[in-house]
Amino acid sequence: MDAHPHVEVSEARLRRQDKVWLDVERRTSAFKTPQGWLVAVVMRDITDRKAAQTRLDLFQAAMDNSMDALVIVDRETIRFLAVNKTALEWYGVTHEEYFAQEPHTTAWKGATRRDLEDVYDRLIAVSPQPRVTSETRQRSDGSVLPVEVVRVALEIQGRWVVVVSERDVTERMAVQRKLQMLNTAINEAADPIFVVDPQDLAYLDVNEAAARVAGVPREELMRLGPLRFTRAIGVDEDDAAMRASYRNLISQHPQAVTSTISVRKPNGELLVFEAMRRAVLIDDAWVIVVVHHDITARHAAMQRLERVLAAMNEAADGIQVVDPVTMTYEDVNEAAARLFGLSRQEMMDMGPLRVSPNSRAAASLTSS
Repeated sequence: MDAHPHVEVSEARLRRQDKVWLDVERRTSAFKTPQGWLVAVVMRDITDRKAAQTRLDLFQAAMDNSMDALVIVDRETIRFLAVNKTALEWYGVTHEEYFAQEPHTTAWKGATRRDLEDVYDRLIAVSPQPRVTSETRQRSDGSVLPVEVVRVALEIQGRWVVVVSERDVTERMAVQRKLQMLNTAINEAADPIFVVDPQDLAYLDVNEAAARVAGVPREELMRLGPLRFTRAIGVDEDDAAMRASYRNLISQHPQAVTSTISVRKPNGELLVFEAMRRAVLIDDAWVIVVVHHDITARHAAMQRLERVLAAMNEAADGIQVVDPVTMTYEDVNEAAARLFGLSRQEMMDMGPLRVSPNSRAAASLTSS
């Protein structure tokens, strides 16, 4: 009564006779009558309003815990209805400062209110289908942020709103650039490179060099897969054997396994490769990386050298090949070993100075 004509407003929980709990708003006021003071208490059921407020609070909490910038815009007024903490932090503004802006000023560069209205109307026409775009945003520190923007129009109690989600894709774009550079490097590599899924026995990727060796377009090689390709080049390996070899590679991770294989191209040309295979764990999944290094020329040279050495060993004359710098034998043939009454290995171990220290050949080599 001392506060007359003040109205005191409070909220309370009320249990009805049927044991149902209600949220009520209580308005208490005092007024004077000829008979004296009376107190009027007006109670209003606000259960639905409280439930709606609780849902709104939960929704706001969920928004504020999102790593994406989230805003809700009223289509009719083109004004912000809600914004989360991430958006405020991105742009370095307060809640009040953000709401003071018009939505088109925070959209893409050069956007007008009319542009935004057109976008929103198109969204309403396809609701609830979202629209995803790649845009940029300028932060409060002047830095430009690449973002993936998802907009969707929703009708809520006869009122159209647009929910806008903006995701920072800086790291994703950096990864994509690295992947593009890696893919370019792999594709431009001279050596054939194969990336295999050991579970499905399928190619995840092959480069152009691999396709050239196979003699088919890259897409066709991808379709063939490792099992059919290895059979096509004359490697007799079945499904079980290939899976077992991949399991062995995985067990030896990160060690690489190197072998020599021969590949006959469709035109009949025979190529010799040094094949390096290694298991790599990517996103909790194993892949097999295979790199074929062409050693055809080196292999041919080695074969020629082996033929020369075989011919040298069969020669009737004693032949000694000496390194003049280290004064060691590079090779000796059987005839030379017989001349000195030694085995080839004994001659190789002793060297020219110990085998024939007084010989004119040894002396001339030493003086040179």
